[in-house]
Formats: sequence, structure tokens, C-alpha cells
Amino acid sequence: MTPNMTLDDYLSLLWRRKWIILQAIIIVPVVTVFLALRQSPVYQASSEVLLSRSDIGSQLLGLQNTNLYTDPARFAETQAAIAQAPDLARRVIEASHVNESPGALLGSTTISPAANADLLTFSVQNGDAGAAVRLATTYARQFTVYRRQLDTGAMQTALKEIQSRLADLRNAGSTKTSEYSSLLSRAQQLKTLENLQTSNTQVIREASGAAKVKPQPRHDGIIGLLGGIVLGICLAFLAEALNKRVRSAEEIEAALHLPLLARIPEPSRDFRRADELIMLTQPSSPDAEAYRVLRTNLQFLNADAKAKVIMVTSSVAREGKSTTVSSLAIAMARGGARVALVDLDLHSPAIDRLFTIRSRPGFTEAALDLVPLDKVLQRVPITGLPTGVAIASGNGRSTAQLDVIASGTLPLNPGEFVESKAAEKIIGQLREKYDYVFIDAPPILAVSDGISLSAKVDALIVLARLDVVERGSLRDMARILGQLPAHKLGVVITGAPASAHYYYGSSSPAGRTAQRRSELVS
Repeated sequence: MTPNMTLDDYLSLLWRRKWIILQAIIIVPVVTVFLALRQSPVYQASSEVLLSRSDIGSQLLGLQNTNLYTDPARFAETQAAIAQAPDLARRVIEASHVNESPGALLGSTTISPAANADLLTFSVQNGDAGAAVRLATTYARQFTVYRRQLDTGAMQTALKEIQSRLADLRNAGSTKTSEYSSLLSRAQQLKTLENLQTSNTQVIREASGAAKVKPQPRHDGIIGLLGGIVLGICLAFLAEALNKRVRSAEEIEAALHLPLLARIPEPSRDFRRADELIMLTQPSSPDAEAYRVLRTNLQFLNADAKAKVIMVTSSVAREGKSTTVSSLAIAMARGGARVALVDLDLHSPAIDRLFTIRSRPGFTEAALDLVPLDKVLQRVPITGLPTGVAIASGNGRSTAQLDVIASGTLPLNPGEFVESKAAEKIIGQLREKYDYVFIDAPPILAVSDGISLSAKVDALIVLARLDVVERGSLRDMARILGQLPAHKLGVVITGAPASAHYYYGSSSPAGRTAQRRSELVS
């Protein structure tokens, strides 16, 4: 991904990675629902306990009740913490006769204080609906008992200590002392307070039934759908960040330091057939307009260099090199030039297949003097080209034509063959005979043939296909191009998205005007 991306860039990214997003949107909810359906059912029952801070005994005896000055929320949280005591959990299990450990019970129980009321809610989950009801009700009941024992426990301890001291005084015959009278008064007061002590908790709602809380396929499916959307988008951005392929023409221009000659879009669906040259079969179609743009830009940039032998190469295979150089040669011929197209990609020749011509004899036979050069030139008829179209060239007036030279018999060592004087001689003869000689060369990064050929040509054109060429390949390509002696005319971007900036649709008035204009020029 590149910095300063716009909203359109982000939307384009999501559209390119739509299959990743769709897979996540489908797979995640399906897996979530499948796992939910495999879960054992879980039921939940709830009961409520009222929390009270009043103390009748303290009021009758005139004692201070510290609970009245405690923050209600803090008091409720304290009671909820007390209810989670393991000792209380053991009492609940024994009273409800459920075979479960105290830790498991505490793990499946939620004790929550109400936000705006002095209430504690005991929610217990269990695989058995009846057990969940019994546990929830018993938990609330046992909590009230447990809480009363905590409230009276301190008084009982103090009363035992006082009674023990009174017994010592009686044994010593000190019943008439002031200490004995004071302790006796405190003992009576503690007994009265214990008898008047009421529980600070009371069950106000027992569990009457259990609701099924798991599984919930619909709920889990919605959560899975939302999670799938988020996961799909994250995976789309991750895939884009890990992708090393170039997606913009601007990045290619900046990496190669070459002017942009043209952007060749993917052909429309009507012409997307194997080994079809649109410039040859449908020269007036909107899909052929990009090659006419390439021809015009090449003529402007070549006005000073006046290169006649032009090599077309790329960094790696599958970038549309052979199709582009063939279409450019046809466009030049339709413009009135005498053009020769030579297939010197001796590793993977394709020109004979694109033009449906014989592959032998070809360039290799002519270079080895097995056949004359004229015998390997195969004339390609240009449909719709007016007879006698001529242009001014270095040799005077010339009639437009397109001759194609296939590769011929492939040598055992193509790299040494293209470096030979025999190959250079044939290229020199073609330079003298034609206005333009286009050479289909192999990818520079794949083999060394292109580097060797660059010393025998006047200029070269580089192809780069979006979504195929990688950033590392562009850096290597730029380094090699800087060392080649031939003049670099520019770069052609293939695989570009179709755009109205390059040609109009044939159904629009502008498209029909563009077609009529191209027919007149051609």
C-alpha cells in the first residue's frame, strides 16, 4: 500500500480483494453456527435477595449502626464478595444435593448487585434446568443464613469471653466486685442484642424456571457475520500490504525514470480471445485506440532520436510484450510506414502464432546464410489500408507495408547467437530496407539476450504489466537499463484498467467520431 491513499483507493483495494472478504463473511458465520450447534445445552436460573442495613437491636439499645453510614454501592459490592465464599458454595451444594464442586459452582454463578436498588441477583448456569433452579434458590437461602451467622458471630465470641471471665470471678468469690457487676451487665446486653438481631438479607424472589442460554445459533451467527466482515477487511489489507506487485503506472514511471508512452488496457470482453491482434482484425474498434496513442507518442519522442531499429522488452514474462510489439508494428504500417517485425525471443517465440504464419525458415536460417533474407520475409496484409499510401523516409518516398520475420529454428545457445556478427548483419540489412524495425526481445531479467541485443539496436521500449511486475523486479530493471547503450524511448503499461481518458466507447457519439477519424487516418 502507498501513503496518502484516498477513499477511492481504499474502495478499489476492497474490490480487488473482494473474494477474501466474501470468504471470511461466509466461512466465519458458518463455522460459528456449526460450533454453536455442537455445544451442550446450558440453562440459567436467577433469584434475588434484598439487602437491609437496619438493626432493631442497636436501635432499642441505643447503639450506633455503622452500616447506615456506608456507601450503598460499596455495601452491595461487599455483600456480593461475601456471597462468593467457598464455604458458602459448599453449603449450597450440600443443601441442593447437586454433584458439583465448589469451584465449578462459583465459576458458573454470577452474583451482581442492582444498580439502583439494594438487591443481589444470583444467576446460576447448569446443563440441567432443574439443577439450575435448585442451585439458584438454595444459593439465595443459604446466603441469608450465612450472612446472619456472620452478623452474630462477633457477639457470640464476645459473650463466651465474658462468660468465661464471670466464671473465674465466681470461683474466686468475687461476685460482689464492680468488675463482676459490669461484666454481668455486658453479658445480659449481648444476649439481648443477639436475640433481637435480625438478618440483614432476605430472599424476595426464588428461581421459578430456567432459560436456555446456550447454544444460540442465531445470536452466534450474527456475531460471526460481524466478525467475518471485520476479519475479511483486515485480511484484505494484510494481503495488500504483503503484495509486492505494482498496481499504479506512476510507481512504474518513478522506478524506471522513463516517460509513459501509453497505457494498454485489457481488451473488452468481445475481443478477449486467445492470440487475436485487435489492430489486425478490428483496427477501428475502441480497443485499438490505445495502440494508436502509442504510435503517436512514439513518433513524437522519436522525432529527435530518429531511431529505426527499436527493441521491445520487459522485465519478466507474461507482460504482453509480443502482443504489444505486434500491434505497434501494425499501427505503424497503417500510418504509412514500411515496417519489419522480427521475433528474436528465441526462448519463447510467439510472433508466428499471433500472425498465423510459418515459423520456418526464419531469422536464424537467414543469419546462417541457409536462405536469402527475402525468403524469410512474410508479408502481412493490412486490411483497410488504401493502396499507395506513402510517407517521407530517409530513402525517399516509400509505400506502407508490414513484413514479419519469425524466429526460425531455435539455436542451442540463443544468447551467443544474438551476439554473433551474423545476427548483427541481418539487423543492419533490415535497417537499410525499412522505416522501422521492431524486435521482439526476451525479458531482460529472465535471460541475457536482451542485454546483448541492446547494443545492436537504436532504441528500446520497456513494457511493464500491472499486477504482474514486482517492485524488486522494477529496481533491477532500472539498474540494468542505466547500463544499456541504446536510447530508452519510454515505458508502456499493460493490463491497465479501461478508462475514457484513452478511448471512448463505440456506442457513444464521441466513440463513433473517433472510429471514423481513425478510419480516415488509417
